Amino acid sequence: MDKIWEMYKAQKADNKAVNIDDNRYMKHVKLIFGEKEPSSLSQQEVDKFRVNLSTFLKPQTVKHVLNLVTHISNFAVQNNYCTGISFMSD
Repeated sequence: MDKIWEMYKAQKADNKAVNIDDNRYMKHVKLIFGEKEPSSLSQQEVDKFRVNLSTFLKPQTVKHVLNLVTHISNFAVQNNYCTGISFMSD
């Protein structure tokens, strides 16, 4: 996801929210999913990630982090970088 994230971030550079998303990515997503492609993520991995985040983050923050993973996956699919996540995240 790291490579896809960099391309996503470059395309969204004029969007003010990209800085907030970059912080979310670096703090929460990169360590767990950075080396993986969206298509390799399983429902179980994402659920475990969600539960782990829920232990120390507020529900809305967890939602924002999971939405970011979904946005990165959708960006990859739309630009034909790889296939996306094969399931819907909460």
